[in-house]
Amino acid sequence: MDDYSVNLRNLNSTDQEQQLAALAFFAACNEKMLNNETVDRLVYLAENAPRHISNVAASIISQSLSNRQHNFIAAPLLHKLQHGKESEISLHELEWATKLNLPAFKQVLEEYLDRCTEVKHISWLVKNLPRAYPDPQQIPVLTSFLAYGDERVVSNAIEGLECIKDPTVISIFAQMIGHASSRVKSMAAEALSRANPEKAYNALVIMLQHPENTETIKAACFAIRQMKNHNFIELLLPLLHYEATKEEVANTISTLLLEKATILFEHKELGNQENLKSTIANAMIANLQKYCQKK
Repeated sequence: MDDYSVNLRNLNSTDQEQQLAALAFFAACNEKMLNNETVDRLVYLAENAPRHISNVAASIISQSLSNRQHNFIAAPLLHKLQHGKESEISLHELEWATKLNLPAFKQVLEEYLDRCTEVKHISWLVKNLPRAYPDPQQIPVLTSFLAYGDERVVSNAIEGLECIKDPTVISIFAQMIGHASSRVKSMAAEALSRANPEKAYNALVIMLQHPENTETIKAACFAIRQMKNHNFIELLLPLLHYEATKEEVANTISTLLLEKATILFEHKELGNQENLKSTIANAMIANLQKYCQKK
């Protein structure tokens, strides 16, 4: 009996050690060698086995679907996503639906997201659906999740919107920089910077013009620290006079200045010699203290 047949038999075993050994074999082999019987068994394990086995089986299927279509998986999966209960659908199956890369799955996943109430599924879909099937028509749906109560969903919706590569999302990212969640603010700032650095800069300049709005200034500072654009220093300096945001502004200015200084610590002469880097850092601090005392 050849290795493939032996491992297929082990895959059908009830012994978990044999199953794991077989999964290791199929994970290492060329996915084009996987026949329908093998993939069918992998699907069974992905849906029914303990998590440590289920995850490996699902990963093998996912990789296989990236390279070719398994029609015998597609039909029942399509039906399940159309008519199944949320409790019957796994994240593995949502991933397979995106890997199949068929127009029918784009539509059924959009419909599933529209009716879905499971937070984990929503969070996964708003990020990965537009990544697999980017379409500007998804923008209103994804935008509706920016008001969701879970910051994971909001952050992932921003990532999903970025995947669509449509200019209309730029203003959305600018607005989300003012979100209460640091995670969301960071994601929005990074997305805005990647989409259009010039518009990101202009949006933040406008935010910095309202020093009376403490939360707006703090959100802008957070975004600026992510972008590391030194051009903001001149705009930040006047804001040091406002007590409510002084610490945040000072932290942002120091972060930008430190970005320039750290270039020195990456010099080949210093390499991994942490003691030399520490000596330079301590000297810089001492000189700064002397400068401040002198003034």
